[in-house]
Amino acid sequence: MRLFLFKTEWIIKLLKLDENFVEEKLALEIPAQTVLSITVTIIGAIWFLKSFPSLAISIFEFLKQKELIKNYGETGWLLYYFISTIIGFLIMTNGKSVSKYLWKENSTN
Repeated sequence: MRLFLFKTEWIIKLLKLDENFVEEKLALEIPAQTVLSITVTIIGAIWFLKSFPSLAISIFEFLKQKELIKNYGETGWLLYYFISTIIGFLIMTNGKSVSKYLWKENSTN
């Protein structure tokens, strides 16, 4: 046990484990703007997926109450979830445009 834990260099030299290996490098040359676009799209998707269930529940509760929108007590939350879902959807579907805008704003500053 001590030989395997503390004498690893000796084992490597004895078995010649450090010879005849071709080192393959995996080069990922992804532009930063593409990474930003993917990130913005993922953030939009998370935003959409976080707010859509709340919107669906609010709409279901509203329809179950059978009240007018002005008499419904949770109108503010219903509106908030609707706007949040729309914003998440727009960021998710227009991630490339948003990332171009962010990239342009960052490069000018």
